[in-house]
Amino acid sequence: MDPIKVTVVISPGANTRDTLNSLLAQTCREIEILCHPCADLPGDSRIRILEGGLTGGGAANAGLDAARGEYILFLRGGDTFHKDMLQRLLDRSAGADVTIFCGYRQSRAGNPKPDDADGYNPKLVTDGNATLSPTDYESCRYSALGGDLSFRMMRTAFLREHNIRFPELRSCWEAPFCALCDEKAAKIALMDRRMLTTPAPDESVCAEDVLAAADAMAETLGNPAAAARRILELTAHAFRRSTADFGSENSRILYEGLKKRYHDPLFAGVCATEKDLCAFRLVRDTAYEDVLARCRVPLVVSFTSFPKRIGFTVNVIENVSRQTRRADKVLLYLAPEQFPGRENDLPQALLEQA
Repeated sequence: MDPIKVTVVISPGANTRDTLNSLLAQTCREIEILCHPCADLPGDSRIRILEGGLTGGGAANAGLDAARGEYILFLRGGDTFHKDMLQRLLDRSAGADVTIFCGYRQSRAGNPKPDDADGYNPKLVTDGNATLSPTDYESCRYSALGGDLSFRMMRTAFLREHNIRFPELRSCWEAPFCALCDEKAAKIALMDRRMLTTPAPDESVCAEDVLAAADAMAETLGNPAAAARRILELTAHAFRRSTADFGSENSRILYEGLKKRYHDPLFAGVCATEKDLCAFRLVRDTAYEDVLARCRVPLVVSFTSFPKRIGFTVNVIENVSRQTRRADKVLLYLAPEQFPGRENDLPQALLEQA
């Protein structure tokens, strides 16, 4: 039996069959596929079933423990990719502990064209084909390389040597794992090539998981300044998502937990984007009840249009409806002299939004 080059662990999810089909079509044949039971599994000896009904970090750790390949890749059900992806990753790795590449993310709006998704932050990384050492991007390393778990392949022995495992959480279990990999890796290979398309992530917020993930990074990451920035990115994003239901008990737990943590000396002088710093200052300096009162003030969005652009108003209203802070009322003002036929002059799609 040929040595296994890559173990691929598939997290439970929709469209697992599509991911399996992409793997079985790979030009690299020396692979094993670890997945949880699902309907209509292909009959291939390279597929092994992970039992136990685990989810989140627990399911990923089960795959890590069972892996026999030299390298390991964690994918989601629904990930699809080029047939030579694994071989290209192996050719690029050249002994690297971690190899990070690029891809696409399916649009939440249902657009047929997916959005770009990077395994690293292109605003911080200057060379997407570089080979990095531990001193590169030292002040922002976890942020520079903090992309999606699906866009990285790791050397299995490296993970076991440093006892790098996923926190046993239902959500937010990827960020602490990836950050610890980026800290411990002696060599990280970057690959500016888009080879994988992943589903839009589930962005529901579990306060306990967000706070536990933040604490795990604070406790295990050795670079305080870089850790503070990455933790702020994770938690500020979760806070913004929580505002869709800000009066809930879950949002209160998250807010109070973040307020307590943001006063920690770790965050003194934290460097981050202005968007994240704005959320940081608000949570740190404002009582939950005051923010809740602001959220309860009615929010009205009003805009206008004219005949040549009336078709675009459908997209405007769709974007407004997807905001984390929902508008209480959306008002579209149209001049009667520009639309003398009233409803007869408006697109059907717009009328259906009324």
